[in-house]
Amino acid sequence: MLYKSILNVVVVAVVSAVFCIGCVVDPDDGRYEVVNQSSSWADAKREAERRGGYLAVITSDAEQRTIESLIRNGTRDRYWIGGYCESDRDWKWVTGERMSYTNWAPEAPNNYMNDENYVSICRLPDNRWVFLLGQWEDEGELGGRNNGYIIEFDR
Repeated sequence: MLYKSILNVVVVAVVSAVFCIGCVVDPDDGRYEVVNQSSSWADAKREAERRGGYLAVITSDAEQRTIESLIRNGTRDRYWIGGYCESDRDWKWVTGERMSYTNWAPEAPNNYMNDENYVSICRLPDNRWVFLLGQWEDEGELGGRNNGYIIEFDR
């Protein structure tokens, strides 16, 4: 059993390294992959699906802490995750689940300029706002165009 687990992690790491330069793979089970490449939310979603996963869905404090540990040494200030809303401002995940667990930054979501429909997770604060590691922010496509993204794979 241990051999199979180790082999699975090695295979995921090798495949990820071949297809995604600069990515960080979750060392525990390969369930998450941090992509340190700039992307819009829509492009990140498409790429995650093309690779057999989806933008990360965080439904518990344990998942939140895992993601935080993975992005801590990333190269982007923020990363797209799988949260979004439509005009009704009802936040949901790309998997169709409604958000029950959240980790919004203070005053978020705020829908600044009426176009912030996607969720990013913060690694570093920026010059305008003071966010802490792991806090979520609602962003628009243009505001987050330099974000990396996190892919989740079902195991």
